[in-house]
Amino acid sequence: LIPAQQELNRLNEEAARKAVERAAAEKSLADVNRDLDRSYEGLRDKLEDIERARDRGSINAVDAVREEAAAYREYQAEVKAAIEQLEKLQARQTDPSIRAEIQESIEEYQDSLEEAAEDSGRRSRELAAAAVQDIRGPFDELFEGLIQGTTSASEAFANFFQGLADIAARTAAQLATNAIFAAIIGAAGGPAG
Repeated sequence: LIPAQQELNRLNEEAARKAVERAAAEKSLADVNRDLDRSYEGLRDKLEDIERARDRGSINAVDAVREEAAAYREYQAEVKAAIEQLEKLQARQTDPSIRAEIQESIEEYQDSLEEAAEDSGRRSRELAAAAVQDIRGPFDELFEGLIQGTTSASEAFANFFQGLADIAARTAAQLATNAIFAAIIGAAGGPAG
C-alpha cells in the first residue's frame, strides 16, 4: 500500500507541476498577445494621425509616408521581439498542446510581419504618386513667377531646380528606408519585395 500511495503522490505532484507550467505558459502567451494587440492599435493610431495631418496639410505626402514607414518599422520590431519571446517560451515547454498553441501564435505574428511588408510596399507606391504631385509645385511656381513677372527667369529657374533637388532627396531617402524595411522583413521570413 505504501508504494501505491507514493506513486499516487508522485502523479499528483507531476499533475500539479504540469498545471502550474500550463498556467504560467498561458499567462505569458496572453501577455504577449495583449502587448501586440496594443502595438497594433498604436500603429493604427499613428497611421490615422499621420493621415489627418496630411489631410490638414500639416505635412506633405512624402513626409507622411516617411513617418508611416517609421511606424511600420517600430511595429515590425515589436512583432519580431514577440516572436523571439514566444520561441523561448515554446522551447521551455514540455506539454505538446502548449507548444502547439505557441506555434499558432508565432505563425500569426509572422503573418502580421508579411502584412506590414505589404502595407509598406503599398505606401511606397503611394510615395511615387505623391512625389509626382510634389513635383508639380516647383513647376507651378516656375511658371507662375515667370508669367506674373514676380521673379526673374534666373531666380525662377534656381527656385525650380532647388525644389526638384529637395524632392529628389526626400524621395531617395524614403525609397532607401523602404528597401531596408523590406530586407528586414524578408530576413524575418516575410516577403522581401
